[in-house]
Amino acid sequence: MSYRNQPEESEKMPTGIPYIISNEAAERFSFYGMKAALAIFLANYLGVLGGKSMSEANATVYVSFFNSAV
Repeated sequence: MSYRNQPEESEKMPTGIPYIISNEAAERFSFYGMKAALAIFLANYLGVLGGKSMSEANATVYVSFFNSAV
């Protein structure tokens, strides 16, 4: 049995490319949604769960730290 050592010549796009593009779009959508939800959670709902609620300015600082880390 012989194995290929180079790809076949083709004029078409590889079949996996649409899956990669849709996965990347979903990941970006999730990231930006998480950023918005994180700021709202920190400023409004953290105190309800037993933590200390924070001002919008402090929530923005923590979201900026999150963005830097990610």
